[in-house]
Amino acid sequence: MDQQQAIKDMMDSIASGKASEVQDKFNSIMQDRANNAINDFKADLASSVFKNPDLQAMGLADGEEHIHEVDPAAEPETVDLDQQTGDDDEDV
Repeated sequence: MDQQQAIKDMMDSIASGKASEVQDKFNSIMQDRANNAINDFKADLASSVFKNPDLQAMGLADGEEHIHEVDPAAEPETVDLDQQTGDDDEDV
C-alpha cells in the first residue's frame, strides 16, 4: 500500500471514530517513513565510507583488492623453546 492510500485509510478511520485503528495505521506509516529515512542514511554513509578518497590516499582504501588472504597450506615456523639449549650462546 502506498503512503497516500495509507493516509486516506487513516482519515477514513478517523471519520468512523475507530481510534485504535487510527493509531495502528499512524504507527505503520511512521515506521515506514523512519525505515526509508534510515535506509537512505545508510546508503549515503556507506558511499562516503567505502568511496572515501581521503582514506584511499592514506592507503586505507576500500574494496576487496586490499584484502590479503593467508595461504592455509603455509604454516608458520614454530620454535619449541623447551628443546632449545643455551649452548649456542657465546661469550664475547
